[in-house]
Amino acid sequence: MSTQEIVFHQQKIDEIVRKLVDIDLELENVREELQEPPSNPGDPVADEARKNCERMVEFLWAFRRNLINQKIISEHMVEILELDYHLESEIAGLRVERQILRDHRC
Repeated sequence: MSTQEIVFHQQKIDEIVRKLVDIDLELENVREELQEPPSNPGDPVADEARKNCERMVEFLWAFRRNLINQKIISEHMVEILELDYHLESEIAGLRVERQILRDHRC
């Protein structure tokens, strides 16, 4: 296992965190917009715009949940890769020690 794979997944986590920050800002903007009273009550265009904002909030929340799941998966991947890297190093060290012991017997 290479450290490049670990770095790749760590960078992926950083990218996801940046996207989450952007989504949180967008959600805040849309929430503020939805909290404002309608400018023209009963206006079909204004009503449609409000419905679009509500759909946008639903989409952003779903996208946010998806990103959080991706982040969790990537974090677990980093843990697994780090453990695998550590185990491979330990195995390599044990092989060297075994070879040294064999050489001393002969």
